[in-house]
Amino acid sequence: MFSRNITTVFEKIEELENVVGFLECFLEVYLVDRGNDVFSVKNSKLFSVEKLVSIANGIKSDMWANLPIHLGEVGEEYSTISLKFSVSDDELLMVGICRKEDYISKGSFMYIAIFKLIAMYIKSIFEFISTISKMNEKVSDYERAINFYDATFTTINKDMLLAYILDEIIVEMNAEVGGIVIVDNELRKIADFYLGVEHDLISVIIEEVKNNYSITKSKVFLEGDFLLKIERRFGRKISSVLFYPLLLDNEVLGFVVLINKKLGLSYAMFSDEDVRLLDSITRPAKVTIKNYIMFKELFFLNQFNTKILSSIDKLVLITGLDGSINYINKSNLKNLANVITESVNNTQVGDVKNMEVENDGKVYEVNVSTMYDELGKPEGLLWVIEDVTYKKELLNNYIVSEKLNMMSEIVSGVAHEIRNPLTSIVGFIELLKVRKNDPDFIEKFVSIASLETGRIINLLNSFMKFTKPINYEMTEVDLSKVISSTLDILHYQIVKKNITVINNVLSPVLVVGNYDLLLQVFTNLILNSIQAINHNDGRIEIEYISLYKGKNFEGVCIKDNGVGISHSIRNKIFDPFFTTKSEGTGLGLSICQKIISDHKGFISFESKEGKGTVFSVFLPSLLSKV
Repeated sequence: MFSRNITTVFEKIEELENVVGFLECFLEVYLVDRGNDVFSVKNSKLFSVEKLVSIANGIKSDMWANLPIHLGEVGEEYSTISLKFSVSDDELLMVGICRKEDYISKGSFMYIAIFKLIAMYIKSIFEFISTISKMNEKVSDYERAINFYDATFTTINKDMLLAYILDEIIVEMNAEVGGIVIVDNELRKIADFYLGVEHDLISVIIEEVKNNYSITKSKVFLEGDFLLKIERRFGRKISSVLFYPLLLDNEVLGFVVLINKKLGLSYAMFSDEDVRLLDSITRPAKVTIKNYIMFKELFFLNQFNTKILSSIDKLVLITGLDGSINYINKSNLKNLANVITESVNNTQVGDVKNMEVENDGKVYEVNVSTMYDELGKPEGLLWVIEDVTYKKELLNNYIVSEKLNMMSEIVSGVAHEIRNPLTSIVGFIELLKVRKNDPDFIEKFVSIASLETGRIINLLNSFMKFTKPINYEMTEVDLSKVISSTLDILHYQIVKKNITVINNVLSPVLVVGNYDLLLQVFTNLILNSIQAINHNDGRIEIEYISLYKGKNFEGVCIKDNGVGISHSIRNKIFDPFFTTKSEGTGLGLSICQKIISDHKGFISFESKEGKGTVFSVFLPSLLSKV
């Protein structure tokens, strides 16, 4: 308890005349702490230290718990006054010894009052010393923290950092040797350093704690089979081992293992006091280690992200609020980046844009989104730019391929549709040879021939629309006309299976789109419905969907009573090349979905096995473009 500088402090008492005068009333004034250490405020040399301790212990045993002051005697010549008080974490007993005759003649009340005044001064001095001691400890902690923090910012090499920390710990703890191990969240070693000891020995001690004790609590090994076992294995004398976990906010950062506490030329045992000292020593070290781990993680993530961004095919940009390019993952494409960012006009913070930009004969898909700081304030734009020229060409080839695949089935129906009216016309021509003078027959022939040739012309017009090269221009499209043309093209397939078709989309349904592509979509969907019907009571209904009316979308659904779609394949039907047909390409629905997506629309379906399927197509209304 007593500071080595306390004598210097007590010399100041001599400057306090009142206290010096008060002390003259006593032969002896001294203090005893819990450890029976004695400090004399006034020493008459009448009593030995052992005697003073004996007097104090006798007083302690006689004092009432709730009465801090005690009056007693030492033999027949001396009286004692004792006062108990606490300073910091210690309890002190102050004892004053005076001659009994003076105590009686001058009055016990005066002696008690004087003794209390002396005790008040003494207590204030001890509190001052305690405060100074705590301040010194804080200063030491701050100095150690500064040293550790300096090491963090000036030492990138992990071995140098851990060596610095471990050396500080070993010196402060008077340990002979030791090791420090840093671990990740799963307690896997990520760094280590050892001074004077094999890493295997430290590993064995850590494993012993992991397997048999709590890794979040300190453990002191003083004796037992474990120490004997590692002594024999590593051939070194081990008197004690201290295992100490480096914990910060309940997170295990690593472990410190110290072996053999030195005391001069011999050894002492590690104790709980050493654990408390380590708590103080390692407090800044833990923060340092955590900072170092975070620095390494950020450094690794930065490298990892840089390599990922530089290896992907897409061009990634970050532009500031002023439009300047702050980051680019492919520096050789900076000119292209400047061209695209300048060509995309009115891209403001807060916007999310998806668009296509053409430049130098190539097509680029551009996605722009806003980046925010930790306070939610916009700080720039993130651009992801992809060259989709090849994808566009590939999609066009797939569309043509799927169209040819459908044509192989449709063309036979078209031929049949043309053959029937031509057969009627040829038959009437043969009859005309013998009935050329019959005015009623001629009138009937002209009427039928006009009707049948009209059917042929309408059918060929619809077929030509389906087979002509695709023009990708987006214009006003009436879905009722697209559906009508589709039903003309598929008329043979419908009649052949005796399917009843109910088309309720007769009024104009105006959308923004490409007629040729939408004709292909609805031809594919209705043809799928026809092929899904395997009974003689087939039915297909085409309806207008008013769900999104007034919300910039127009919708049409195609409902059939076919076999339905199995649960096991519903998440695959839009996948390219997935098909359940023996002669199918597996591209039909995939291309339909892509075409509708390119129209900024969407396609969905519902199905019940054995009951049928409903496909719904939603496209941007013409009003949304106005």
